Amino acid sequence: MSRPPKEIPPFKLTFVFHSCFILESASTAVIFDFFRDTTTDAVARFVQNTGKHVYFVNSHAHPDHFSKNIFNIIDKSDADVKVILSRDIKIKLNEEERSRVQLFIKLNEAYHDDNIRITACPSTDVGCSFAVELDGLKAYHAGDNNNWYMPDETDTHKLDFMERCFLDTVEKIRQVSESFNIVMFPVDPRLGDEIYRGPMQFLDKISTDFFVPMHLWGYYDLPAKTAVALKHYGCRFLINDGKDKVLINNLL
Repeated sequence: MSRPPKEIPPFKLTFVFHSCFILESASTAVIFDFFRDTTTDAVARFVQNTGKHVYFVNSHAHPDHFSKNIFNIIDKSDADVKVILSRDIKIKLNEEERSRVQLFIKLNEAYHDDNIRITACPSTDVGCSFAVELDGLKAYHAGDNNNWYMPDETDTHKLDFMERCFLDTVEKIRQVSESFNIVMFPVDPRLGDEIYRGPMQFLDKISTDFFVPMHLWGYYDLPAKTAVALKHYGCRFLINDGKDKVLINNLL
């Protein structure tokens, strides 16, 4: 059973949409996998109004994980904003857009400055996943990393290969950190009865304080069901049952 660390630095986590979150520490904010703003322009308003160091971090080029609209948001703000993109996104950008990216990060590479450390971890899909440290807080955003043990796949060799690949990513992530305060991880309804297979295998190996389901495709009943199904792992579950919702805020 995973056993969470006793002390957790203060943080605020806002669920934006799909796999996009705003994670805030005392001085820094990370916007994971932005591709679409809410009807109230939650991300744009945040970037315009925050006084924190802001980092857009995108795990891969799939259209539900990245959008060039990042640059439009930055253009309307005076905030200190940096952009860290998975290397596969580079071909989607023109030269001017590429010049605005601090780093096209590759697997096992790390970006760090005085505010943050971002490590590109492996994924079973394109791009990468991310381990992030800010103000003592440790977070993991999976991107599309999961055990995609699809129920309509009849080739057991392919399923076994996928499982081996995923377990290998977990071991490599564990080498980066054996524990995280926050884990944002796919709980994808397309996986059917195997929906919790990947999350359970991850939690078996990596100690987690807060587990946050994502990649829900609008099935907002899934986070509460996940909290019940995985309750024996000893972590807390943040229930993102709607867009543009503050899941936790202990920065106050």
